[in-house]
Amino acid sequence: MSFSDFKDVLKNIAKHNKAFSRILVESALMQSWDEIVGRGVAIHTEPSHIQDGVLWVRVDHPVWQAELHARRAQIYEKMITYAKSKSWFSGSEDDIRKLLKEIRFKVTSARSS
Repeated sequence: MSFSDFKDVLKNIAKHNKAFSRILVESALMQSWDEIVGRGVAIHTEPSHIQDGVLWVRVDHPVWQAELHARRAQIYEKMITYAKSKSWFSGSEDDIRKLLKEIRFKVTSARSS
């Protein structure tokens, strides 16, 4: 089985299994945080978890929290656009918006990675 075949299998499973699709989208968005927001933001932030449609992001300073809070709609739209552009996602934009409803930023210690 080639990698392409494997991707097709995963995409087919996601298309028919909402729980698997949710896990796939959530994991991909969190793993791609640096690419989505850019390195300048990523060095001050780290996605923590998604709970009840809310992506919680750790931020290393209150100034960054305020800045990102002001830009949260822009970041949210970038995440939606990113997910829609990926071949592994077989749903609609509305499906993504149901999985990821908002982003919240919490000041904690520096990135763990």
